[in-house]
Amino acid sequence: MVRPRIGRLRIALVSLLLTVSACASGARDMADAKAAPASETAVAKAMQPVSDSARYAGFPLPRPVGFVNDFAGVVPAETQRMLADTLERIQKSTGGDIVLVTLPDLAGIPSEVIARRIGIEWRIGAQDGPARHAGVVVLIAPKESSSDGRGYCRIELGDGATPFISDSLAASLCRSATPAFVLRNYGEGMRLIALELARRYRARFGRS
Repeated sequence: MVRPRIGRLRIALVSLLLTVSACASGARDMADAKAAPASETAVAKAMQPVSDSARYAGFPLPRPVGFVNDFAGVVPAETQRMLADTLERIQKSTGGDIVLVTLPDLAGIPSEVIARRIGIEWRIGAQDGPARHAGVVVLIAPKESSSDGRGYCRIELGDGATPFISDSLAASLCRSATPAFVLRNYGEGMRLIALELARRYRARFGRS
């Protein structure tokens, strides 16, 4: 299985109910890790954790399974296969990574903290080459399974991705997918986000 990678992260958030916000503070909190052992399923290249991640370390993250990690069970299998194939091609052709994750509940923890921990603990991220730190985590928590009754969409950007994917664009992508999420069509919402991100990678790196 091709293993996804993501670099240091920045933040963009959209709550799937009515609240929409974005910020760009996470990137400076992360430093490149040195050598680290390989994981069973995910990942190449590590990053050091940030203080917020340490504060919420008790929240257990599942082990990654690839480019599409539907732990909430809301994305149809056919859509998962299509998305995984698209994202694998992006990694092979550009060196950049887009990893999609759904979790049933965030347990009251800020979505940016969990998205950042995913990047850290799954050790996603190219450390060199044209796509250095050019990675993205797309995190979705469906409102139907969320303990606070709210849904979340957060797009966490690596430093290498911010020149061609801005925080405002990331927030806009979550916003554009919200109608699909409201209809519980999470596969379609994630497809819209992933395909636009993939288009940005191709345009940036000039590859198919």
